Amino acid sequence: MLLAACLLAALLFNPTAAMAAGPGGLAERIVGRDVALAFPPLDDPVVRSVAAADHMRPDDVVAGLVLSGAARAYPWWILKNHHAVNDRFQDVPVLIAFCEQCSAATAFRRDLDDRVLSMETEGVCGGTIILRDRETGTLWAPFDGHGLEGPLTGRELSRLPVFLTTWQDWSTRHPKTDVIYQPESERSGHGSREHPGKWGIVGQMGETLSTWDTRLAENAFVFGIQQGSGIQQDRVSRAYPLRTVRERGGAVNDTLDGQPVVVLARGAFEMVAYDRRLAGVPLTFEPTTASEATAGGPGHFRDVETGSVWTIEGLAAAGPHQGKRLEPADGYMVEWHVWSEYHPESEIFGHSPYRPPTGFKLPIHSLPRLTGERVADDSLRLDADTNLIMVWARWCPPCRDKLPLMRRLAAQQKERGYRFVSIAVQLPDLDELGALQGFLYQNEVNWPVYLFDDARYVELDEHYRAQGGRGLVIPTLFVTDRSGTVLHVLEGQEIDAIDEVLADRSPR
Repeated sequence: MLLAACLLAALLFNPTAAMAAGPGGLAERIVGRDVALAFPPLDDPVVRSVAAADHMRPDDVVAGLVLSGAARAYPWWILKNHHAVNDRFQDVPVLIAFCEQCSAATAFRRDLDDRVLSMETEGVCGGTIILRDRETGTLWAPFDGHGLEGPLTGRELSRLPVFLTTWQDWSTRHPKTDVIYQPESERSGHGSREHPGKWGIVGQMGETLSTWDTRLAENAFVFGIQQGSGIQQDRVSRAYPLRTVRERGGAVNDTLDGQPVVVLARGAFEMVAYDRRLAGVPLTFEPTTASEATAGGPGHFRDVETGSVWTIEGLAAAGPHQGKRLEPADGYMVEWHVWSEYHPESEIFGHSPYRPPTGFKLPIHSLPRLTGERVADDSLRLDADTNLIMVWARWCPPCRDKLPLMRRLAAQQKERGYRFVSIAVQLPDLDELGALQGFLYQNEVNWPVYLFDDARYVELDEHYRAQGGRGLVIPTLFVTDRSGTVLHVLEGQEIDAIDEVLADRSPR
């Protein structure tokens, strides 16, 4: 299995896992090199002004970069075809690393010592892309910016803050920005179904994950910060979920390893973090009122100490601190499954154990069902007094571990008086469906397997959150009665307690 062969982050950054891994370097565990060759890096991209940017649409997602007062935008739909951009902006050699599956874009200076590096995608491992520089052959973590294997192992690239927003928002904030150009025909094809926070993972990428943390849903947006000196496993890391930051008004003031930090969020998915000290004095941030935002121009936050109005880009737009800037924190925004892979010991801000909600009805009546070699809509019959609905994915490590349990539950349902079905979190591409069919055949899956589509996944996820759930964690086992009312929810390893639940549901 690819899982056993590819242990990227846990191996490289976790000494215990590394010792258990056995021989073989990272280069031997990378998969998907043939796919990587089909999407070469974008070197020295062509740029256009706002006035000439007829290839852009207002709602296009862009990664924005600001250097020496100048701004440049890198559209999501262009980045998806390259995953690495080797640019020179304001006479600074810049790397943009991007993964549409991970909803992550990062920027670094690509000069190191007296050498300028140029990056390309080597393949996939650890649930995301791996970069390789052409000059030394070193393999690099795309979002942490660390040399993983090769002559520059352990070296770090200098991070540049990047802002994920829409073209309309970015061009309004920066009327003189330029934007990289490619013909609109590049919008289609590879990665075109992806958007920020999209559920599901391509099977080949998911199978390379070695860590699976069910504290959050796999596609939950987080801004991860690592703090401290020394080798990476000695640093403190903390993830700030976008949903949590929003619930707190878009500004979270925190202290990580003795450093005061602030995490800011605005719009649908933009999130950044800064050292909140100015001249050594910590500031406390909160959202601005509408009148303050208007008076301060593009400001969206204020500091309590002086009332200065600040932009999401860390610039004081008005007030006593006008013109001053905050120092960016060492972190980036990404989906949870990648952050937890690279930082398996990460804390989660605002996280505490909770009891999954019950007493609500599952908003599922029919779903596509995989039957042989075809997919057809089928009603999800909850016609027993006790119904078990397992949400799982073939690329999820603990889901594969639960296959014997699922097989037993399916085999015992008639004698124990319950009904067992499963819903696979599976991308709808033909190749992905073919891989799922092969997985089901290989593992002798003989119970009903339903599939999510976009609308019904989102409906269930949002409904579950509205009841107090933390999102659709994989794997999850819902236990319902005949009406579809949820009686129990078991997530992750808690699923092993299903026999106790069934014992309580048995007729007396």
